[in-house]
Amino acid sequence: MLFAGACIAVISILIQQSVAQLSVELEYQTALLQRGIPRIQSAFKATKLQPDNYDYQRVLGKAYASKGYQSQALEGHLLKLQLRPSWPFAWFELAQWHVRNNKLDSDQFNYALGRSIEIGRNEIGLRQARARLALDVLDRDLSPLGKTRLQEALILEFDTRPHYVFAQAALSNQEDVICGYLKDKEGVAKWCGQMERFRRVCAAELAKTKKHRDWCTGMRLVWESWV
Repeated sequence: MLFAGACIAVISILIQQSVAQLSVELEYQTALLQRGIPRIQSAFKATKLQPDNYDYQRVLGKAYASKGYQSQALEGHLLKLQLRPSWPFAWFELAQWHVRNNKLDSDQFNYALGRSIEIGRNEIGLRQARARLALDVLDRDLSPLGKTRLQEALILEFDTRPHYVFAQAALSNQEDVICGYLKDKEGVAKWCGQMERFRRVCAAELAKTKKHRDWCTGMRLVWESWV
């Protein structure tokens, strides 16, 4: 009888835990399907039920940011980093928050981007995302350290996939940014020369001829295939 009672107690506890976990997961899945304030409410409930869950905190932070609650979104980024301090994507998302809020000259932006590079050097998707970020903001007001970090991000991707970096620059008309900041890097001059030819031919009278139009179209298609 004692054994049976103990078994029933254990089963009861397991059922309660399963129901509680199901309740948390339901709030999380509901949050993923919603937008605006309802998404914040559902994600908030999930984090309250399980505050140490990284994914739940991430969804709540994104929900806050989407509604313009930037201070709460920042708190979410910092909390995520407490949960996963060695996760490079979390550091990069903190850096992105500073970009969206025009705080590029802050020490926190420089540190977050630096940590993302340091511990996520070989993450392919993250390396590409950092290169795109660098192209977008290198011509804005930055601290000297911020520029150094962004140049490091570009060089890291250039050393691995130069065609990707220059295709991104060409398709977004940011050739001057990359050719200016990486001008002393070996191999950059060749790519910049090709871009200059593209700009000279495709934006000039020459592009009115079918031969040159076809060449310009072909170059764009090649670049698009690279990104």
